[in-house]
Amino acid sequence: MSYTDPLESGVCKRELAPRMMASEIGDELEITAETRAVVERQLRRILAHTSFRNSRRCQAFLRYVVDEKLDGNADHLKERMIGVAVFQQPLDYDTNANSVVRVTAGEVRRRLAQFYIEADAGNELLIELPLGSYVPEFRLMEASKPHAVALVEPMESVLAQTEELHPTTVQVALAVTHSSPWSGWNTRAIALLVACMVLAGVAAVAAFVHRKHAVSESDRIWQGASQGKPMLLCAGSMDSAPVADGTQQAARPKHIGFSFTTARTAVIIGSAIGHAGADASLLPSQDAKVEDLQHTPVVLIGAFNNEWTMKLQAPLRYQFRETAGVPNAIVDTKNPQAKPYAIGDLATRDYGLFAHFKSPDTGESTVIAAGLGQHGTAAVRIFLSSPELLNEFSRTAPAGWEKGNYEIVLTSDLVNNLADPPKVATAYFW
Repeated sequence: MSYTDPLESGVCKRELAPRMMASEIGDELEITAETRAVVERQLRRILAHTSFRNSRRCQAFLRYVVDEKLDGNADHLKERMIGVAVFQQPLDYDTNANSVVRVTAGEVRRRLAQFYIEADAGNELLIELPLGSYVPEFRLMEASKPHAVALVEPMESVLAQTEELHPTTVQVALAVTHSSPWSGWNTRAIALLVACMVLAGVAAVAAFVHRKHAVSESDRIWQGASQGKPMLLCAGSMDSAPVADGTQQAARPKHIGFSFTTARTAVIIGSAIGHAGADASLLPSQDAKVEDLQHTPVVLIGAFNNEWTMKLQAPLRYQFRETAGVPNAIVDTKNPQAKPYAIGDLATRDYGLFAHFKSPDTGESTVIAAGLGQHGTAAVRIFLSSPELLNEFSRTAPAGWEKGNYEIVLTSDLVNNLADPPKVATAYFW
C-alpha cells in the first residue's frame, strides 16, 4: 500500500475524514430510478462546491464517469475511452506517454476527499473513485451516535491498540524565542497546526497498520533521505504583518507562525517519513541552530522564508535566487543564460523544487521541498503524495535515483488561483 496524502487521495472513509467517523458507510447501491435521482442531486452539489467549481477538467471527468456508471456503461470506463471522450484525445493516443487521465483521476479523488471532509456527512450519499479504477461507487452514509473527540487522546488510543507494531510518531517542537511562549501566535493558527499534526500522526499510524510489505516510491524516497535516522523538518515561518506605512513592526517578532501551505506540507512529509519507518520532528527555521542540522537528516520546507534553504542550497544546480531583473526565481547555475523559472507578472504558473543531497556544510542528508510561491510549495506536496506522479517520474529516472543526489523542478499552472497537478519541468541527477 503506497503512502498517499489524505487530501490528495480518495476518500479515506474510516481513518482520515473526521466527519465520516460518526457515520456508517453502507454497501454499494444498485442503480435504480430512485438511486439515479439521488446520485444526480449529489453530483450537482459536489460540482458546485469550492473543491470542484474552479476546475473544469475535474468537473468534466467526474460528470462523465458518474453518467456512464448510471447509464450502465461501467465497462467503458477505461483510460483510453475517458481520454477520448473527456479530453478529446485521438483514439490511438499513447496512454503511457500521456497521463492526463491518471493525473486527473488523482486530482478528482483529492477534491472528493476535500468535499466530504468539509461537508456534513450524516445521511448523505458518498460518491467515491476507488484507487486503481475509473468506475465510481455510490454508497449511503447513515448517521450514528458520534464518538467523543479529543485533540490528543485519539493518538494515544491508536498507539495503545497497536503496541506490538511499534509505529513511528510525528513530534512537534515549537520553540518561540520571545518572552511569552504564545506571544504573537494566533490561537486559531495554533489550533490548526496542532490538529494538523495530530492528523498526521493518526495518518502515519493508520498507514503503518494497513500497509503490506510492498515498498512504494514514496517509501524509497524517505528511506533514502532518512538513512535510518530520525529526520528534522525545518519549516519557514510567516513574517509579521506590516504596519500602516508598509514597514515591519519592530516591536513584534519577525516570525509569528506557519502558513497553512507550510503546515500542510509538513503534515504530509511527516506522515510519509513515518510510513517509511522513520521518526520526524518539526522546528521553525528561525529556531534551528547549525548544531541541530549537523546531527540529523533535515527537510527544509520553504525557500525565501527559510534562511537554511538559502544557506544550504549551494551544491545544487537549480537554486532559489533573488535578482534585480527577476525578484524570485529558480535559476540554472550551470547555464546562466537559460531563462529562469519565475512566476511572472500574470501569476498564471508557479514553480517548486524538490531536491536531495548530502550537504557539505552539515555532513548530513538534506532535502529541500519549497516553491517560489505557495502554489509552488503545494506542487511539491502534491507530487510527493501522488503515487501516479511518483511512479511516472520513476519510470524515466535512473535506477536507484532516490538514493543519490537529485533535483526535480516542478511546474503547476494556476486556474482561478488554484494549482493544477504539477508536471516535471526538468530534473538533474549527480
